[in-house]
Amino acid sequence: MESWSSLGPLRGLNTSENPLSLGPGWATALNNIVLDPQSSLATKRTGSSYITPTLPTNTLNIASLIIDTSNTTLVAFVYTGAAYQFWRSINGAAFVQEASAPNLPVIRAVYFNRKLFFCVDSPSANRMYVYVPGTGVRLCGLSVSVAATVANTGAGAYAATLRYYKVDWVNLTGTVVNARSELSPSVSFTPSGAGTAARVTKPATLEHATHWRVWGSADNVIYKKISGDIAVGTTTYDDSVNPSAYSGVFQEAVGTFLPPPGVCRILASGPRLVLAGTTTTVAPSTGETSPSANRVWYTPVLGSLDQGDDERIPNTGTQKNFIDLSDPPTGDLLELAGPVEGQVYAFSKTQSWRLVPTGDITIPYLTYQISTYLGSNNSNTATTRSADVGETETGAPAVYFTNNLGVFRISSGGDVQLVSHDINPGLLATSTTRGVLSWPSKGRLMVITLLAGTINTAVIYVFHWRLGRVENGVLRGGWTQWTVPDANVATPILTTAMLHRENSETDVIPYLLLTNTTKGYRFNGTTAVDGVTTYAASLTAAPILATGATSYVRVDNPQIVATAVPGESLRVSATRDFGTETRSALVSLAPDGTETRVVRSVEGLFQGDVTALEITIADPLPTSAVWQVDYCTVPTYRQDPR
Repeated sequence: MESWSSLGPLRGLNTSENPLSLGPGWATALNNIVLDPQSSLATKRTGSSYITPTLPTNTLNIASLIIDTSNTTLVAFVYTGAAYQFWRSINGAAFVQEASAPNLPVIRAVYFNRKLFFCVDSPSANRMYVYVPGTGVRLCGLSVSVAATVANTGAGAYAATLRYYKVDWVNLTGTVVNARSELSPSVSFTPSGAGTAARVTKPATLEHATHWRVWGSADNVIYKKISGDIAVGTTTYDDSVNPSAYSGVFQEAVGTFLPPPGVCRILASGPRLVLAGTTTTVAPSTGETSPSANRVWYTPVLGSLDQGDDERIPNTGTQKNFIDLSDPPTGDLLELAGPVEGQVYAFSKTQSWRLVPTGDITIPYLTYQISTYLGSNNSNTATTRSADVGETETGAPAVYFTNNLGVFRISSGGDVQLVSHDINPGLLATSTTRGVLSWPSKGRLMVITLLAGTINTAVIYVFHWRLGRVENGVLRGGWTQWTVPDANVATPILTTAMLHRENSETDVIPYLLLTNTTKGYRFNGTTAVDGVTTYAASLTAAPILATGATSYVRVDNPQIVATAVPGESLRVSATRDFGTETRSALVSLAPDGTETRVVRSVEGLFQGDVTALEITIADPLPTSAVWQVDYCTVPTYRQDPR
């Protein structure tokens, strides 16, 4: 009796379960295969091109690849072995060194409000940095200077009335306040009564300030701004007004203009920045925000004061822009993800939280703990992203994250599901950093994770989230595996990954960078070439047990439907009873005429006395050709009972 066994449509790679229990649609080995949502059996992935030109040689750390708000500028922080540099590529053009960067490892960066904010890895730095186009790199926000000095000036009868002065500093572009400091300590002064004014002399110019202002008080309690914006090149201001007549704006509450601390994670959520964790253990300087490893900070909504709102963290008697999530060290925050429907997700090594927006400007988030044992356990100095926003199989938003138990996802409602059940043995085989990158590309939505290890274990796992299905509370299907570009490099590790839209007309493109190489890769290829290296693709389907192992079967010639590719062939192999015998044949993909698909009978695979049969479809050799196998069926005939 004849029966036909179909290998597809392919559900994905499965290395976690007994292959005899898998059944049709599963693969026990996949390499460089894309799972096609249109139910084809297997599609060879397209490759990647070098990021050209290559970045400086001796690149030991490329800390961040990011895009700006126009989605056309790619940024790389590069360590040359001696110093860090800041490079930009606009509209896919060559990288150009834009500015010097602090000589510190850059671990995260984000574009927000037309500025580039980035975190550095330094145990002694309690400040973030910011790049402003046309200005360069500087510290984020402004700290506090020492007090000004005051003296009599001129000859006259200026009243000998006690008064107090403070100064503050601003960074201005025209009339726009980019950053502002807290007020300095006060200085008291009583004029002699024989001068024309009290001359206030500014302290040494503070950091990147462009202007300074003078604030006066009659009682050292209520201060009013008595000067305009004074360029830092002008060192003095003469006050000839009686303190009782000071009429400027009142000072804001103490703590309104504290600069953001040195954090390890940062993201943009609507009209504000969200920051978490720390890399420093030093005490804050005067006028700085205290670091805390278990704390989430958030900047005010843009436009709330229009005075450097993106470069300040209020901590006043009535407004505290931070949330403590847990006690150190178990609550040390190592990752942020979001926003998902306005929600932000925070992770320690063993815990995870959801910050839900309230609509209240002063208390913008309510905090809910998602798990007390599942977190994201990348080092806080890792540049690799271990959590990212993606989608579920229904298109609903979700957060994917990795830890030492696998890959998980959180729905917007807070439910947690194991995503990597099918590939966990391989994923967990090497206990090194795993990165995660969501890639909403060309309708094939996926999460890319990289397992770092030796030359033999370094792979990229790809999850097609549109193909995942929840079965008995576990997410099944959707996984495949890719080789790592430059796999000849010892221990290639994903240093960073980011999506980039090179112009408004192109799709988003993932960029990957590896350590121990100066090359970066842009996955926008149309052929099977990574850089200049071709690669092969292969698929091994789960064993076919045509009679449930009750009888032997005879295997006849499989039938294949595949894309027509002139000059190319596939090798189809049939392995009997787990390696007892293997027979192979080449199948030409060359069209006979103008057809776009070829239908081929795979001759030479005839075998008898078969209990279990494994079919492998593969490139005979690495080739730049890309192909798609839509259909493969295997005819079997029942023989004698075993």
